[in-house]
Amino acid sequence: MSESHHTPATQPQICSRSPTTVQRWFKRDRNYRSPKRCDLYDLALMDFLLEHFEEIPTELFNLLC
Repeated sequence: MSESHHTPATQPQICSRSPTTVQRWFKRDRNYRSPKRCDLYDLALMDFLLEHFEEIPTELFNLLC
């Protein structure tokens, strides 16, 4: 599996999360909040789609996006 190149600045645009929410995932202070299960699911799905979008049939891709 290739290394993901998502940054806090690009993730909100990809997974429909606010910049504040994403920033909290990367903080290690009192404002830290780990991603919820639904956040992790959406991030994993988007990561898969970004890594394999050329291999996914158009009809399936359109259903997922």
